[in-house]
Amino acid sequence: MSSRRVPILVAAAFASASAVLCATLWSAPSRADDSRVRQVAQKSGAKKKTRSKKGAAKPADETPAPAAPTTPPGADDVKFSRDVAPILVANCMNCHNPERKRGRFDLTTFDALMKGADKEKVIAPGKPDESHIVLRLKQEETPKMPPGQNDLAAPAIALIEKWIKEGARLDAGIDPKAKMETYAASPEQRRRLELAKLTPAARDELVEKAGRARYAKGDPKVKPELAVTKNFVVFASLPKDRTTALTKLIDAQFTTLKTLLSRPGAPVDVSEKISVYVFNDRKAFVEFVRGVQNREVEETDEGVTKFDEPQPYIAVHDPLNGRAETNAGKKPAPRGRARKNRGDGELDAARSLGGVVVEQLAVGMSDLAGKGKTPRWLALGLGVFYSKLADPRGIYVRNVQRDAHVLCTQGWASLAQDALGGQTKPEDVRAVGYAILDWVAAEARPSFPGFVRGMLDGQEKLDDTIQKTLYGTREAFLVRSSVWVMSHYGSRR
Repeated sequence: MSSRRVPILVAAAFASASAVLCATLWSAPSRADDSRVRQVAQKSGAKKKTRSKKGAAKPADETPAPAAPTTPPGADDVKFSRDVAPILVANCMNCHNPERKRGRFDLTTFDALMKGADKEKVIAPGKPDESHIVLRLKQEETPKMPPGQNDLAAPAIALIEKWIKEGARLDAGIDPKAKMETYAASPEQRRRLELAKLTPAARDELVEKAGRARYAKGDPKVKPELAVTKNFVVFASLPKDRTTALTKLIDAQFTTLKTLLSRPGAPVDVSEKISVYVFNDRKAFVEFVRGVQNREVEETDEGVTKFDEPQPYIAVHDPLNGRAETNAGKKPAPRGRARKNRGDGELDAARSLGGVVVEQLAVGMSDLAGKGKTPRWLALGLGVFYSKLADPRGIYVRNVQRDAHVLCTQGWASLAQDALGGQTKPEDVRAVGYAILDWVAAEARPSFPGFVRGMLDGQEKLDDTIQKTLYGTREAFLVRSSVWVMSHYGSRR
């Protein structure tokens, strides 16, 4: 098909316990308003110190503090960029920056942090018990920091103390005048580092513990069995053959999706095994979403996914409600006749369990790959696209095709534009996303990976991605896709 790439458009004018690790290292960023914010450093005599004379504040040094040594820390040392800077960025920078500068203290750079406030330094290298930042975080000096109710967690304070005791060094190679937020490890990066220290068995234990707690929020009466694979931990109460088939399918599709969505220098990296919670009762699935995601599910939703938090997961309702496949091995009914066999041979189900799980897997991984920028139409469209591969004859995909055809008859150019911008109902966004991907895969298969990866950077990349991968304009793109949908989905009504 590569020889057809140029004419294609021209012809038509065209993503527990590790959560605890994270939570204990970072408290919520301070959102204190001006009425509650007190100065971090105060002029001499303005406030009475609550500590002993031994630890009294020293006279201010009017000369700027020299940069701390930048010797590389050892394996067990606290590292500023990895351990300390993220805490300061998340909890202190909102008030202590050049614009607000509470207490006349700016800590947006290492230089500014070491210089301290106008009348006193806040860090005494090698002496945490004489460092104002530690004393105020521990509420041994007033005003305490952070202000209000957002006390910093004890492990975070201990990291700052240890860093100061070890000399308050900046990492070698980092410019002390660089903005701290440009090199501070994110909470997710910090969590990954903590996970990397654990054995595979210990990581799996964290996933299992969190998974059982979550599952109980949906159905506390059921103790699900676990099926552990290279990439997943499945929590389900199903016949063994169905669980085995599911694990094989999702492991294979995980590899396929990871290959599709990974870009040079930006691989799709899931730091932990993904939990898959299978509920045999829809009521239990609904309760799970209420208890874990604190929201209501849509009437047509059979699955949800969450990959941007510790112990990423997929939760679904089993279309067979936990039953065995009673028609396994039977031939499907001839085409043109009403039949109960759907998808992979399951009885009386509009789609298979594998199709439901794979759809959520594709949605979660595309969101993860785009780091919050993935257009909704792309994520939902990929979900249906890969659901079809897992469930090729299911009614669900045919219904999505029908919806796309209806949009064509009502005015594809404007309705598709609305869906691409996320300005319409989810089923239309899903239908348009799937139809476009189905069309590109069928008519320009070599361009499919590039088109998908190009769109991971956001909806604003659409015109550029069309030009680079399909060699046309958005107008031609919409015309050609509508012609294809009308001709291929017209008999699906």
